[in-house]
Amino acid sequence: MLMRRIGRKSKNKTTHVWASDFGELLEMMEGEAPTEALRSNGEMGSADSNSEFSKSFHGDKKFGENFESAKRLMTRGYQPDAMKGAFSDFDTQFEATEEVIKMSEEGYDFDIPSLLSGDDEVWFDTAKKGDAPSIHIVYEGCANAGVDAMNFYIQSAVVNKLAEILSEEAHIKVSATYSNSRLGKWMSGADKGKEISMAMYITMKDYDEAIDLRRLGGASHPSFFRRLMFNVWENRDGRMFGEKSGINYGYGRASTTKEIGVTDELENELFESDIVLHLPAPSDGHYYSVEDAVRLCKKKLAEVNALKVQ
Repeated sequence: MLMRRIGRKSKNKTTHVWASDFGELLEMMEGEAPTEALRSNGEMGSADSNSEFSKSFHGDKKFGENFESAKRLMTRGYQPDAMKGAFSDFDTQFEATEEVIKMSEEGYDFDIPSLLSGDDEVWFDTAKKGDAPSIHIVYEGCANAGVDAMNFYIQSAVVNKLAEILSEEAHIKVSATYSNSRLGKWMSGADKGKEISMAMYITMKDYDEAIDLRRLGGASHPSFFRRLMFNVWENRDGRMFGEKSGINYGYGRASTTKEIGVTDELENELFESDIVLHLPAPSDGHYYSVEDAVRLCKKKLAEVNALKVQ
């Protein structure tokens, strides 16, 4: 686990980058049974990570009913009918759209159908694995209230498709980010009383791990965010962040890593890779329809190819 302070010193606020991986998160969740959470006003309140089920926020009831049900996403993964439907529609649209994406001013073409058919001229199929680039797929997993569960599922389809295609001849790392610009206040330590702004990274698949679509599906489920990540933010007894913290009303405000202050240089220092692909949060307009999500996916594949051509 990594915890690093970034940005300028402030009398009123601290800004941090926090990073972990799927295995560490699984260990941290062992034995967790939240009932109360410390608030930024110093009082104890009900733990929102274990709040009453809400279909609009938690997706299906199987994994959204309570905190314990959401924990199963980490051990069993997730690919129910709703997600399978999103994936199936996505694959259909992806393969049916035979547009050629222009890659550079030189006119280099990135032909998706050729890629899928194994055309030798597509660089993914001609690169030797040992010489292949390392690609870090970073998707924003944080969302404010009211984002539909299907947006999460469609985002997951994009993440899975990119990982699946790019891993054929490249080394792939997949990370989710959960950035909060008004997380709460420090309740102990040298920064006691200061507001907390934090960019959080969790590696869902490392370079040396095989792609597990069920794990990636589980990690992008709305209840993974709404319950498990809320539990991380609750930071019981300081076990997640090293010092005690109190959560703000509403559990803060969803943000992005860039808004928090994470630069490309810092991100590459923390997670070395040749190429980084950033995917927007579930609230982004690309995830409101499969067609728009397919266009986003192809655009990201085109970005990778453009960087390779350079």
